[in-house]
Amino acid sequence: MLDKVTPGMRELEVAAAGDAVCKTLGAYGYGYDTMVCSGPRINTIIGRSSNRVIQQGDLAMLGVSPRFEGYTSALGRTVVAGGATAEQAAFLDHGIHAHELAVTQLVAGTPARDVDLAARRYLNSVGLAQYHTYGVGHGIGFTECLEGKTATQLSDYDLPAGIAIMIDVNGKTVSVTAEVAVQTSFLMLAGVSSLSDTIQSTAAAKIDSQPVCILALSPDFGTGIEFGGRGEMKAKDCVVWSNAAGMQSIVFDGSGKVSASRICARGRVSSLGRFTVKPEPQGDCPLVSDPMLEWQLPEIKDCTFKIEGWVTQTTAQLDPGVYCGGLRVDAKNIFMSPGLYVIKDGPLVLRGASKISGKEVGILMSGGESRLDIDGKSQVELAAAKEGAMAGIVIAAARDALPQHSSITGRSDLKIGGVIYLPTHKLTYWGESDTRAASPVTTIIANTISIGGESFLEVKNDKSKAKYAPIVATAGGTVRLIE
Repeated sequence: MLDKVTPGMRELEVAAAGDAVCKTLGAYGYGYDTMVCSGPRINTIIGRSSNRVIQQGDLAMLGVSPRFEGYTSALGRTVVAGGATAEQAAFLDHGIHAHELAVTQLVAGTPARDVDLAARRYLNSVGLAQYHTYGVGHGIGFTECLEGKTATQLSDYDLPAGIAIMIDVNGKTVSVTAEVAVQTSFLMLAGVSSLSDTIQSTAAAKIDSQPVCILALSPDFGTGIEFGGRGEMKAKDCVVWSNAAGMQSIVFDGSGKVSASRICARGRVSSLGRFTVKPEPQGDCPLVSDPMLEWQLPEIKDCTFKIEGWVTQTTAQLDPGVYCGGLRVDAKNIFMSPGLYVIKDGPLVLRGASKISGKEVGILMSGGESRLDIDGKSQVELAAAKEGAMAGIVIAAARDALPQHSSITGRSDLKIGGVIYLPTHKLTYWGESDTRAASPVTTIIANTISIGGESFLEVKNDKSKAKYAPIVATAGGTVRLIE
C-alpha cells in the first residue's frame, strides 16, 4: 500500500493492494474496511476508501484490520504523496514520542488511565493536546475496538496481565502512525505471542501557542466568562479564552472595559451593553486544553490544625500545614510563613478589614466545601513559591474536586503573584474588588469566571520572565500527515 500511494492513483486502488496481501496471508475478514483517505478526506477517524484520485502533496491515511483465526488486529500508516517537508516530520516526531510514552505504561498493575495521561501530558506540553479528541487506548482481540476495556484518562482500573490494548493518539487534525507489539497471554492459545498495534495521528502543519491570562475551562453550552457592570479588566500580552460552546460563551453586559492581546470564545460572543472591548472578540474558536494538565497535586497529609471559629487577633502568624475544617479570618494583620497551606473540607474566609500577606506561599483547596470566600475590605498580598509542587501557583484545587463557588466581593484589595487554578470552581469577582498583578505571571484558570460591579482586575503572563507560564495552543494551520 505504501508503494501504491502516488499521485494519479485512486484510493480504492491502493486499498485493493492491501486487501490482496491480507487475503494471500490467510485473512478471511476485516475489523473495518481497508482504509485509504487522502487530501480533504483525512479529517476522520475511520473512513472508507473512495474513487478520489490522489494528488501531489496529498496526505493519505491508511489502515488495515485483518481477521485471522478468530482474532482481529489493526495496522495504520500515514504518508504524504510525493514526500513530506521537514516541518511535517517535526510534528510527526511529537506524535511518535507521545506514542512511546504511552507504551511505557503498558505494564501489569499500572493504572490504565496512566497510558492515556502519558501521551496527553506530552502533547499538551508541546501545544498539540487540543487536537487529541478521544481516549488513547482501547481493547483489541476478538473485535477491533469492542473488547470492553479502555485506557482513557477516565479509566478506573489497573491493567491486568495479558490484556491487549490498542494505542491511538488521534483526533480531527493530529494523527500519528506507529506500530507496537503488545505481549498477550490469551492469544498464545492461538499460537500468537503478540498483537501488532498502531497509533494513528495527524499533525497540523502550524500551531499557534500563546500565553493565557484568563481561561474558562467548562466545555458546556452555558456561559464561560461573563463581564458585567462597570468593571475593568486588563490582560497584558496574553489571551482571554472561553471553552464554553454555547451562544453566550463570553458575555459583555454593562459599560466596563476589557483589553487583551486576544479574546476568543469557542461558542459565540454576546454583547448586551456598552462595553469597550479591545481587540474585537472572536467566536467559533477551537477548544483549548488545560495548560495545567502536567501539574501534579502535592501530597496531602493528616490534619495539622483544626481551628474552631474565627482567627480574630490583631496580629497573628500562620504556619504551613493542613487546616482541617477550613480557615476563617477576621483580624487586622495575618502573616503567612513560606510553605504549603492545605485548606481541607472547609472554606478560606476573609472578612472585615483583614490583611493577609505572605511570600513563597501556596494555598491548596482540598475536600468538600473547600472554596475562597473573600469579602468586606480584606487585603491579600501573596506571592507563589519558586520551587516545589506549587512553584508558580499561589492558589489551586484538584482537577477532580467537587464543583464549588469561590468569590471575591466587597471592596477587597488583592495583589497576587502567581497562578490561580480552580478548574472545578465558578469564580466570581464582584463589587469594588481590586486585583493587581504582583509578578510576571498572574493568571486565572477556572471552570467559569464572572467579573462585574466596579471591580478592577489586572492579569498578565510574561513567559520571558518566569520559569512557569501557562501556554495554550490557540490555532492550527494546514493539516498534513507524514510517513
